Amino acid sequence: MVNSSPRLTPEVQLVPIYLLNDDLLLVIFHLLDLKDRIRITHVSRRLRQIGMDSSLLWTAPDFTLPELASEMLLRSKSAPLSIIVPNGDRPVDGDLLWDAIEQRMDVIQLLHLELEHEQRDQTAQDMRERLVAPGAALMFLSIISPYPLPRNYHKNNAPALKSLKLEVPFTSWSWKSPMLQENLTFLSLDNTAGPQRYGCVSGLHDALNKMSHLQVLRISDCLPRGEPTPRTSAHLPHLCRLTLISIGTQDSYNILTTLSFPSSTAVFVHGGFLVPQDKDQALKAMEAAIIYMFPAGDSVVDSLQLGLADMTIFQLKAWTETLYFGSDAPHIPPRLCLQMKWFIPPDEFYSDTVIKAAIEVLPLQQLRFLDMRVADGIVDDSIVPKFGPLPKLSCIMAEGESGHDFVGVFEDWGALSEPMAESGVGMVFPALETFAVRGLDFSVDYCYDRLLDALEQRSRRGRKLQGLWVRESINFFEHSVDEFEEVVENVVWDGVEITPEDSGSDVADDERVDPGDGEDELDDDDF
Repeated sequence: MVNSSPRLTPEVQLVPIYLLNDDLLLVIFHLLDLKDRIRITHVSRRLRQIGMDSSLLWTAPDFTLPELASEMLLRSKSAPLSIIVPNGDRPVDGDLLWDAIEQRMDVIQLLHLELEHEQRDQTAQDMRERLVAPGAALMFLSIISPYPLPRNYHKNNAPALKSLKLEVPFTSWSWKSPMLQENLTFLSLDNTAGPQRYGCVSGLHDALNKMSHLQVLRISDCLPRGEPTPRTSAHLPHLCRLTLISIGTQDSYNILTTLSFPSSTAVFVHGGFLVPQDKDQALKAMEAAIIYMFPAGDSVVDSLQLGLADMTIFQLKAWTETLYFGSDAPHIPPRLCLQMKWFIPPDEFYSDTVIKAAIEVLPLQQLRFLDMRVADGIVDDSIVPKFGPLPKLSCIMAEGESGHDFVGVFEDWGALSEPMAESGVGMVFPALETFAVRGLDFSVDYCYDRLLDALEQRSRRGRKLQGLWVRESINFFEHSVDEFEEVVENVVWDGVEITPEDSGSDVADDERVDPGDGEDELDDDDF
């Protein structure tokens, strides 16, 4: 029988969910179907596992009962962390939710506000002033608004923020806001006012000079174009703990030539330098910091996801020959290689040459998550064995032929003598917990039996897989779930039975799970 227990994506299972990524809540929306309350329960459990005893409250744009959400929030007795996304289309009912938020500011730690509707201008202004009420527990704040930050914040009332993401117009006095605090570890600033900018370079310097704990700085179109404001070196901020800078084209020159930060800092410039002839000067000023140049128009938000619970987790999707360092093959400095735990081959820029060179260049001992779905039909079967044992790899996602390649690796590296049966020594991927495949033909080269035997050996050696995910695969049936559950902790199957005879045509309706019920269907994000 199909295991219909609540399912998590591999990311939810394996990545420390600290809910502080380059675009706050973007990862959460990617991981969760907000209509599936079961998964929300699981995320709450995952948060407790990393020491955050919390309850999650969601009100998404399709949530039509803000009155109920308000009541839930008011009745919650233990909510050290609440995630609130006010409904932007129902301003009247939304006020009820905001009133509830105000009453629980003593427990809410994370808050995301979208204040984009003109009919809410006064309420929006009032709401931002409520955020700094005395006794507020707020630590993580994200605001999207067509209005600048209020001027009348009192410094003593400002919450003790750790993470701040603002998509608001920036004015000359925006940089004096008490929200820009010395304890911030994550700062993301987007200017929504267009070309009007006022004294932002000096204002940014003044704000950053007090942020001695800052680890991630993301700036997009917040600084004036052209030459930076002249300043003496004594006044230039030195961000000694900075791990990553993400900047847009318009801001790259001013940031890279007027800030001081460690040479180990990873610098992502999306869109390239605005003034190409300044590239050498910028590099010299950075003292050999790491620069990645993304193609024009490519968004660093899409290319990079960063979990601040572990500052060394990187997901690189736009990793191509267009990197600033390297031409025919990528050259990634050792400082970043040692930190890399994510390796996700790019989609539109994928090439056999790049991936082979990358495996040879990168020391992947820390790799945790490997997504090879885009490799199907593009790379040959010699690629997967080149990865080696990958001792810390937790999750593999594969599709088609690349799935067969991993089965072969499992088989070749699986057998050891019985005296070593309790050890992971010599085993490929000894820390592997999840193996997710799509479009795998289990009838080719005895793939079904080979994978079953390999996973049985892992189980006998104390390395039992926690999850096997199978979607849209040939010759995997309902009875297969029972067989694999003897050697795998949990089997998740989409319920679609495909045979080689009908794999080229539409599967009969009675063989499919009704996509409308949503019970056992896995969408792309689930996979």
